[in-house]
Amino acid sequence: MDGSQLGMPRRWCVAICEPKRERIARDQFKDAGVEAFLPMRELAPTAERKINVQPLWSGYLFVGSTSIPQTVRAAPRMIATSDGSPIFVPRGVVETLMAQCDADGLMEKYEAPEVYRPNIGQTVRLLYGPLAGQFGIIAEVCKARVKLELSCAIGKVRVSVLSEQVAPVAV
Repeated sequence: MDGSQLGMPRRWCVAICEPKRERIARDQFKDAGVEAFLPMRELAPTAERKINVQPLWSGYLFVGSTSIPQTVRAAPRMIATSDGSPIFVPRGVVETLMAQCDADGLMEKYEAPEVYRPNIGQTVRLLYGPLAGQFGIIAEVCKARVKLELSCAIGKVRVSVLSEQVAPVAV
C-alpha cells in the first residue's frame, strides 16, 4: 500500500528511459500496474516535419513507484542516490505539471503576453517612481530605458526611466 491509498499525495520518482522509448516505457509501467506520467509538448512545424508531439524531457518519465518491475524493459533505472535509493521528486511538482496537461499528457500551449514596445513620439504615463502619474512624450528609446520629455513649471525636462515604468496613453 502506498501513501496515496491512505489519502496522502503520491510520491513520484524519475525513471531513466532508453533513447526515444519514453512512450513505450510509460505503457510498460502502466501494464505493470504502476502509475506513470510522461508530459508531452507540441513542437512547431518545420519544413522537415508537420506538427509533432515530443516528451517534455527526453529520456525521462515520472513514476509512482520506488522500483522498476521486471516487465519494464524501456526504462532500466531510476534517478537515485549513490547507495541506490530512488530520489523523490519534491511534492507538488508532478501534480503541477499534470494540471497543465490534458488527459494524454500534452502541455497546454503558453501564450506569452504581448510586450509593450515604446515608440518615439508616443505619449505615455509614468506608472511608478517619484514622477508616477506624470505624462510625457518618448524622445528616445535606449534598450531597456526610455528618455521622456515632461512638461513642468520650469518648462520641458528630459528624464530617463526604465521602459517598464511607462504605459501608453490611449488617444
